[in-house]
Amino acid sequence: MFVVMKMKYILGSLIISFGILVVGVVILISLNIKAPENVLEYLGWGYLLLSIASYPLARRLIRD
Repeated sequence: MFVVMKMKYILGSLIISFGILVVGVVILISLNIKAPENVLEYLGWGYLLLSIASYPLARRLIRD
């Protein structure tokens, strides 16, 4: 039961951070900002850091 509760928050934080990254990429594309060569590495690190940072937000948003 405890693992299911934690998994729900982890998945929520992954979804929230993915949405933030998508919005950021759309804004950068609309501003015609050229991406660096190693953009996938930057997106990977950004996704990891955002998912960790958005975990408390997911705990507040997701109800039991």
